[in-house]
Amino acid sequence: MVLFRSKIIRMKMIEGRLSLLGSCSISRRRNILEKLFSLSIIPLDMWECCLHLMLPIICVSMSGLPIGKNVVVDQALGPGKRVTVAMGTNQNLDYDLPRQVVSPSKPREDTGTYWGYKVRYASNISSVFSDCPYKGGYDHLIGTSEHGIVVKSSQLNLPAFRHLLIAFGGLLGLEKSVEEDNKLKGKNVRDIFNMYLNTCPHQGSRTIRTEEALLISLQYFQEPITRAMQGPVS
Repeated sequence: MVLFRSKIIRMKMIEGRLSLLGSCSISRRRNILEKLFSLSIIPLDMWECCLHLMLPIICVSMSGLPIGKNVVVDQALGPGKRVTVAMGTNQNLDYDLPRQVVSPSKPREDTGTYWGYKVRYASNISSVFSDCPYKGGYDHLIGTSEHGIVVKSSQLNLPAFRHLLIAFGGLLGLEKSVEEDNKLKGKNVRDIFNMYLNTCPHQGSRTIRTEEALLISLQYFQEPITRAMQGPVS
């Protein structure tokens, strides 16, 4: 997930909480999000966010460390560092058996296990693209807006991709984010994305909250993304 703001407001207060989102349990993530967004009076749709979805997914066994238990790992770590630890077959913590520190992406890459998401802060929408952490950048960009075209999920065909980025606008939409970005001055928002879609048609209100649009849109994209991952049917 990438969070970006058109105007930076009280960022020092929320940077610490942003760093927690990628490493805390699902049950605690909601509490952090509520505290994060309570720092602003305007509802959550003031935020813009992008989800980058990567393929492929495959499957290994990891385990979260219980609170109050210490574990010996195979390398020296600095204080406050959050890590993913492969517990192996022997998960008895009563023995000082060194456990292996692995990449946070390993559970997803090896077993397809959901292991949370990374959070990246971008100062504007152009830096979402330019600071992409993946070699070659995002190879397919989708913008979502009430001004986008309406296509049924069953009729949406996505090309094969390695890194897909889906952008959600804030209170004033992606159009305003592009307008306020000096690097994108004069550009039409539709020219920035490969697709510009309305994933929440007939919403019944002038705007909906970003977290509502996010969940609706992820369901909308599930079938098209699955088809793109499977490739063309022979």
